[in-house]
Amino acid sequence: MNNLLTTVGAVALAVLLLGSLSDTSRADLVGIEYFDSASAAFPGNGGPLWTGIVDTISNKLRIDTWSELPGHGADFWTPVNMPVIWDAIGSTGASFDVPDTFGLNGIVDFGDDSDPVNDFAFISPVSLQDTDWYAFDPVAMEVDTSQVVNFTLSTVLHAGWGGDAFVHSTNGLTYRTVQPNPQSTSEYDYQMIPLLPTGAQTVVSSTAATSTVTSREITQDPLAAIPEASAFLGVALVGAGCAVGTWTRKKLLAKE
Repeated sequence: MNNLLTTVGAVALAVLLLGSLSDTSRADLVGIEYFDSASAAFPGNGGPLWTGIVDTISNKLRIDTWSELPGHGADFWTPVNMPVIWDAIGSTGASFDVPDTFGLNGIVDFGDDSDPVNDFAFISPVSLQDTDWYAFDPVAMEVDTSQVVNFTLSTVLHAGWGGDAFVHSTNGLTYRTVQPNPQSTSEYDYQMIPLLPTGAQTVVSSTAATSTVTSREITQDPLAAIPEASAFLGVALVGAGCAVGTWTRKKLLAKE
């Protein structure tokens, strides 16, 4: 009997050790900093700096802080109501299961435009038009928080990290995680927010940004374990209405 207990104990210990080892490649929560500081290749499109958390269980991105940096690119608008929640969406428009290895070894990967089956993006369920914004004041060189502005382009657009969406006149809400313009050399990937307002009817893309993995955490209760920006954010990743904002193509986007 003692031998049996010893054997069972050894097996249980081995299972625990194997489970522990396997967990080293997975994460429930991945901290992200997205910083578009502009570059020699894209000198006119720097600006957004946001921080947030990817939840690989609920397959959502929660952006907790968002600022616009002056003096080195397009004057992007910033969302008024934070945090914003974006959903992981695949190339077909269906919800995408974010790999547990997302952010492993500091690598942020949304797949490849040449492999649309495994390509995804985090896209806002709230349109640019239904989002409240602060504009950037080019004179004061800072975000103008004294008044809320609205995006009024007739084509309904949805922002995202690594992709975007728009409402097609016939097909309805249409998601894009793959570069739609074959003439462009810029893929939709972790460096891009293709649709971000710079005016009431203009959007510009944030490109060539640096996306840094700031943390990876395994937790039994990912939603409750996410560090909150303030007390009322407790249910953020499950549903809180997401407000916005953007990705952006390098050129001004007129009507789709």
